[in-house]
Amino acid sequence: MNTASSVVISELLSPARIQLDLRSSTRDEVLRELVEHIPELAGQPEARETLLRALHEREQLHSTGIGDGIALPHARNALVGLVDKPIIVFGRHAHGIP
Repeated sequence: MNTASSVVISELLSPARIQLDLRSSTRDEVLRELVEHIPELAGQPEARETLLRALHEREQLHSTGIGDGIALPHARNALVGLVDKPIIVFGRHAHGIP
């Protein structure tokens, strides 16, 4: 394996980006709740809105749901120039989102 292109998830997913008790009740609200827990975007409301728009646009193309109540929402290049490496955020909702 080429280590130059390897991704180590533990380096991209910090405890501050893990939300185990999401409270939102819609997909859009969950996305906003997750984006609000990205420390790198604190104090950057424009960057948060840019990311939210990109996530919504991606969902419009095709759902990122993979089954069994799991979704992997993602956006490519939405934060180029604003962050220096990929960011992973994890969220769990006790009852799921319809």
